[in-house]
Amino acid sequence: MTGAHDTVVCTVVHPGVLSYFGPWLASVSAQSDQAFDLCLALDGVDARQLPKLPHAGRRVRLIESVPGRSPAEVRTALFAQVIDSHEVIVTVDADDVLMTGRLAAAKQDATRADLAACAMELIDDAGASLGRRFCVLADASSGALGRLLPRANVFGLSNATWRAGTLRGCLPVPREVVAVDWFLATSAWLAGARLSLDDRVLMAYRQHATNIARILPPFSPAMVRSATDIVLRHQRATTGRLQRASRATAESLSRALRKTERFSAAVVPDDDLLEAYCVELNRLPPPQAWWTIVADPALEDLWRP
Repeated sequence: MTGAHDTVVCTVVHPGVLSYFGPWLASVSAQSDQAFDLCLALDGVDARQLPKLPHAGRRVRLIESVPGRSPAEVRTALFAQVIDSHEVIVTVDADDVLMTGRLAAAKQDATRADLAACAMELIDDAGASLGRRFCVLADASSGALGRLLPRANVFGLSNATWRAGTLRGCLPVPREVVAVDWFLATSAWLAGARLSLDDRVLMAYRQHATNIARILPPFSPAMVRSATDIVLRHQRATTGRLQRASRATAESLSRALRKTERFSAAVVPDDDLLEAYCVELNRLPPPQAWWTIVADPALEDLWRP
């Protein structure tokens, strides 16, 4: 895909987001900066199910659905279509809503970071504000973001901006990876990418029953069990990329994996202890990053020997 624009907006359209696709598309069309292309990967969806996509002088590309591809493979194929033709890749989920300045801000963020994210407003299934923000950190320095990545993530496929060269070095994503966004961000960090977090609220992040990474309490034992499995799989997958990391970053990732393994062995199989953990977890301030509900350091005394 080649075009006059250096920036491309990428998303995956699957059956679970079709009912929200209209508001997403309207928010894309309402951007204050219209100099961008669009690339949509279809996953279990036929192009005839989509409304007419606005061109407005931009290139629009659809990647047809391929049966049997895992979510990781779908996204690897999506990014492979744009990393050689665009300098800035903005990832957004098709069930969310872009604020009017999202693309303009993404271009600014890409001038000072290899991988950037933005803060988001939480909205409910119908699009009404929940009165909460997400991905708002007291310390959003590049160093602090790197220290967070071994155990949690703020660089979602809903709110991230990538420099193409950085994203290229993180591909392909292994077929079995579930937390694709976290895997990519961790790979970038291990390779020395410059990280940033824009504290401006530039996305509306929709909360509904099919969200994989739950961020709103109350958290149940079932949610924590499911999240622990995903975190373990992620951390084990990323340890396979330690050859590109400094000794300090490699050790921080290995340390996080050991802590999750201890949590998984001590808390997850013990119904009473897991219930007690959830009670205390629900008393903490709501998370500001994905996956912090697993082995929360504030609750480590519950299972530490």
